[in-house]
Amino acid sequence: MSAAEIEDSLSEDEYRGLELIRETGGIHQSDFWKELDVSSRKGSRSVEKLAEKELINREETVYDGHNTYLLSPT
Repeated sequence: MSAAEIEDSLSEDEYRGLELIRETGGIHQSDFWKELDVSSRKGSRSVEKLAEKELINREETVYDGHNTYLLSPT
């Protein structure tokens, strides 16, 4: 499956999330779902699907004293 076909298969929220990550060049997961105005659960599910499809990188990090992930485009 090509990258374009993978992107075409994304839900609206997943696509919005991918665009946000690309536009920012990288964002902490704790800010990601706030920027998209979705619940942390929905944001986490979107991130997991994007990472599974290898559209983003998800790296453990500490931000503002809390464990979170840094999300960046592949």
